[in-house]
Order: sequence, then structure tokens, then C-alpha cells
Amino acid sequence: MVPAGENRWSGHAFNPEDGRIYSGAMTLSGNCLTTSGCVLGGLICKTVSWSRVK
Repeated sequence: MVPAGENRWSGHAFNPEDGRIYSGAMTLSGNCLTTSGCVLGGLICKTVSWSRVK
């Protein structure tokens, strides 16, 4: 991932479960990190939100 603006990153991510590389993005807002990734040119996408543990 490389910076793509304030609290935003974009690039590629490796999934060790299936051995594939996906295009993706991350956004940080407060204590929440949102990640998203797509395959097939954006045809199939998934977004996951992560919360910081206090």
C-alpha cells in the first residue's frame, strides 16, 4: 500500500489463504480501519472494518 491522500492508502494486498494478490484500499477514521479489496477488475469486492482494541 502507498499513500493516496490523508488517512488513505491504495495498492495491492496478498492473501495467504489463497495465495492471490488483490487490488485494494485502506482508510483510517478515528479508531476504525476500513480495508477493501477487489478481483476481476472490480467485479467482485469485499470491505471489512477493523476497530482498535482499547
